[in-house]
Amino acid sequence: MDLPVSKEDSNVRDGDTPKGFARLFRFKEMALKRQQEKKQAKMNPNSETNAKKNITIQPGEKLKDFVQRVEQEYQNDMTTAYKTSKTVSESKKRNREKRKQKKLSKLQKEKELYGGRDFDDLKDKVKFGEVADAPPIFNVGRKDKTG
Repeated sequence: MDLPVSKEDSNVRDGDTPKGFARLFRFKEMALKRQQEKKQAKMNPNSETNAKKNITIQPGEKLKDFVQRVEQEYQNDMTTAYKTSKTVSESKKRNREKRKQKKLSKLQKEKELYGGRDFDDLKDKVKFGEVADAPPIFNVGRKDKTG
């Protein structure tokens, strides 16, 4: 992105000056210019420089450039409007409530499905160091095959 070279800066951008350095120098100048404009805008909030410009496409201006210019002009207004409409704390609170409702509904479904009984009383109590040598043996009488 090459920026237009002004005649007053010709001493810096001679044929000997590398293009990269000249580009950096132009960016630095533009940054300083923007800072000065911001300071002036803060000092004179009702001045014409701070007022919104007429938004019409300029003659010879591409549509892409026009859209970019308009977006750039109204970017601050859009961000402030968005931030004031939805705060972060409200969205966090809303999400927390949704998670809580989801958890409660899940517990309620589980209670309905299993009848509210948790099977904690059926767990084996294994002591430390206890080893199972063989599977359990059940002493159940034989079934009669005659029948």
